[in-house]
Amino acid sequence: LGKDGKKKDIFEQGKADFVIEMKGLEIKVEELKQFLGRHPDKSLLIIGHTCNEGNPIANLELGMKRATAAKDMLTQSGLDELFVTLHSLGETMPIVSNDDLIKKSRNRRVEVDIVNNTDLEKFSL
Repeated sequence: LGKDGKKKDIFEQGKADFVIEMKGLEIKVEELKQFLGRHPDKSLLIIGHTCNEGNPIANLELGMKRATAAKDMLTQSGLDELFVTLHSLGETMPIVSNDDLIKKSRNRRVEVDIVNNTDLEKFSL
C-alpha cells in the first residue's frame, strides 16, 4: 500500500521493472539465506505472471522477465542465485478475473515459493 492507503501496482502493463520500492528487502533476504542454509534440500521458485493483455507467447516471455527482475533484486541484496529457479506462467494463472484495469494489475505479479529441490524437475524447460 502506498502512503495514501491505496494498493500500488507491482508492474506496469507490458513492463518487467518493479514500480514499487521493496523496503526491508535486505532483512528478508538475510532470513531466506539463513533458512536455505539450514535446509539444503530447499530452493526458491520464482514464477512470473501477467494479465491477459497482448499475445500469450509474448506474455510468457514477459512473465519470465518479471521473474528475472525479482531474482535480480534478491541476488543484488545478497541471495546466491544458485538457490533460485525461474519459471513463467504468463497469463495462464490469474488470481482474479481480468475484467477491469484494477484486477488486471493484480495479475501482473511474481510469486516466490520455497520448494523442495526434487520438485524443481517439473519446472525444467
